Amino acid sequence: PIRLTAALLPHLRKQPNAAILTVSSGLAFVPLVATPTYSATKAAIHSWSQSLRTQLADTGIDVIEIAPPAVATDLMPGHAENPNSMPLDAYIAET
Repeated sequence: PIRLTAALLPHLRKQPNAAILTVSSGLAFVPLVATPTYSATKAAIHSWSQSLRTQLADTGIDVIEIAPPAVATDLMPGHAENPNSMPLDAYIAET
């Protein structure tokens, strides 16, 4: 995401309005012991998104970070059946 954004920024700066969307995770804030590298990369994307948003504040480029909650999918074992996971259709509608 960082390299792609850097490559696209000259084009985005020429637009009257543009948006950069990043996807972090709740694990950026509360890491999961079983996935330390994933949690760390999501924390890095969160921090970078905040910095980029500030850097681009005076341009027509919005920086939007999406931090999905636990979503009821089969991506992680047990999430699909977990009553605390957000139903996929509700997450899609909200996002």
